[in-house]
Formats: sequence, structure tokens, C-alpha cells
Amino acid sequence: MKTRSWLIAVPAWGDWYVSLFLGPVLRSHRAALDELKREFRGSVRVRYIVQTDRPVEVARALSAHELTLVPPPAPGAPYTAFAEAHRRALDNAEKGERVAILNADMLVSVEAFVAAERRFRTGTRAIVASGTRTLAPSRLRRSLVKPMRSRDLLAWSLRHAHSITKSCFWGEGRCHLPWGVYFQEGGNVVLRAFHLHPFAVVKDRDLPFRNTVDLAMVDHYRRDETHIVTSADELALAEMSPRSKTFADNDWLIDEASVLAWALRGAGPNHWWNFSHRIEIAGDASLVSSDAALAETVARLNPYDKAA
Repeated sequence: MKTRSWLIAVPAWGDWYVSLFLGPVLRSHRAALDELKREFRGSVRVRYIVQTDRPVEVARALSAHELTLVPPPAPGAPYTAFAEAHRRALDNAEKGERVAILNADMLVSVEAFVAAERRFRTGTRAIVASGTRTLAPSRLRRSLVKPMRSRDLLAWSLRHAHSITKSCFWGEGRCHLPWGVYFQEGGNVVLRAFHLHPFAVVKDRDLPFRNTVDLAMVDHYRRDETHIVTSADELALAEMSPRSKTFADNDWLIDEASVLAWALRGAGPNHWWNFSHRIEIAGDASLVSSDAALAETVARLNPYDKAA
């Protein structure tokens, strides 16, 4: 059986992020990689590329894996630095290699790599998923957060939702950057989102991009090569942030006008396509209807060719 190679890319520098990565995040990786190796015995190779200013600690923690350590990018705006880190990782990838594009604060569900590998073996070349922003544990490396399966991780992320996530709930939130909107009816929650995270791709082409990977990198893949995760049972990501991280809110609740104003100003063609997908976060997506009117309006006012 042909061996497929995975490159797991993680930018992790600064005490806070390194501690988070070497604590609950790396535990989630290990559980997901164990699942991957059980599913695809002998046919998967895994290596890491980590950009870090703590090479000794990271090398010790990842001693069981092939590892490339790279110094962090030059100081600058955080998003610029992350973009440069992911750009370097994609450049480092071998032809045909699967690349997991992660961050030091991002938990993955136990079945994440298995679900992605299954998709890749049927022709998918890019997998895009949501990542609910949650409150980071206070103890970081000693955190008691354990690896979780997809639906459980999503439920946990809602129970520990960050204030930035709460500000994106329809009928409750006042987010002035409505990258996505959560709709809740009873215990059922769905997400409609412009910006989603490119969790994993197959590096079978050049992937130049500007800004961050969630803006335009996936534009290099056709839509029939791209899979957007919509089931709460397939795979999940959760992005952990400190309580101190905040975005300014509007004085009014999220409404159709504010969503469209943001989208017309900052969304590219694939972002509008992302929004056409109903992403199940909790419960049963079929029991939620409050997103229908907004989704219909967004689809009608999409300024890009829907067949592009």
C-alpha cells in the first residue's frame, strides 16, 4: 500500500503559545495521530514543522516524530507573522504531501486526521472547517482538557465559548466583524460563516497567498476539490484564546445590514460560497430555521459568479 505523508505545521512562539501547544493542543494531536495510525496501518508517515523560539522544549516533546524546527518570523503584526509561518510550511511540504495548517492554540478532534485522510483518498484536495473560539484554560500546559471526539469537542467549545464567539450569536451578539453568525434554537446550533479555516490541503500545486491562509489560499483549489465540513460528527477544531482578547462590538444587534456590509467590504468569492453551507455545531441542524432568511439574502446579493 502506498505510503501517504502528513506534514503538521504549527507556529508556536512566546511563552503563552508554547505552553498551550505543549499542553492540551499536543495531547489532542497525539490522540488524533494514534487514530490515524490505527486506521491506516503502515501507510501513513507523519512529520512536524514548528516555528518556535523554544526549540529545546519542542524537540523534547516531539522526539517521537520527524521534526523540522524553524526560527519564528521577524517581529511584526501577529497575523503577518502567522501568514509567514504558514507560507514557510507550505513551501517546505513535499509534492503530494498532506499539510495540516494549524496554530498553537487550536485543538483538533480525535478523528480529525482520519476524516481528512479518508477525504483525500477519494479525490478531495482541500478541507475547510470552522474553529469555535473558546476560553483558554488557565493552567495551559497542566490543563485538564482531554482529547475529544468531534461532537463532544464542539459541545465543549460552546460551553466555554469566548466572548468573541458569544458576540456572533444571532439575536444576541453585537459583533462588528461578523465573519460568521451562529443560530441557536433550543439545543440546536448551526453556523453560517464567510471565514473558515483551511484545516488540511494536499500540496500538489504552488500555493502562494497574501495575508492569512483563511483569506485566499484555498482559491488555488477548484470547488469540486474542496470539502467544507458541515457535520458535527466528521471532525472539529476549537481555537483557544485568553479572556483578555477582545473585539469592539456595535451598539446594535447583528442584523442583515451589518453582515452584508462586512461581506461586501472584506469577503472574496470563496467566502461567499462558504456562507452557503449550514455548519452543524450542536444538536440537529435540520431543526434550525432562523438562518434561512439571512442565507437567502446573502446568496441573492453575492457579487461573484456563483458558478465560479
